Amino acid sequence: MKKIFGILIAVLMASFMVACATPEEKSMRSLQELYEDMELNHENYTIEDWEKVQVEFEVITAQMKLHNYTDEQLREIGKLKGKCSAYLTKGLFKRAEKGFIEFGGILEGYLEELEQIKPDSIK
Repeated sequence: MKKIFGILIAVLMASFMVACATPEEKSMRSLQELYEDMELNHENYTIEDWEKVQVEFEVITAQMKLHNYTDEQLREIGKLKGKCSAYLTKGLFKRAEKGFIEFGGILEGYLEELEQIKPDSIK
């Protein structure tokens, strides 16, 4: 019973802390959660997932510009942004690779059609 009561108190305190968080803390927490999601799930992201994560990162960083942070918070934000940027770069390469593959298919089809055209049929 004491264990359950202790867990309940901890959950209530955590809920209270979240509700009382400043906008700065909420923005930092959003960035932390985004990073943790990328860290855990980046291997399974689809191209669409990468695009959503990119947009979410941009929204969070735009919101963060509206707040004032302590030097310690700014260092932590810098670390998180750097870690997120590293994952986003991986996602960019994945999206670029898909684009090159699609472009390669288009180019291949284009060249095949060019080969079908006989020089004497062009006027």
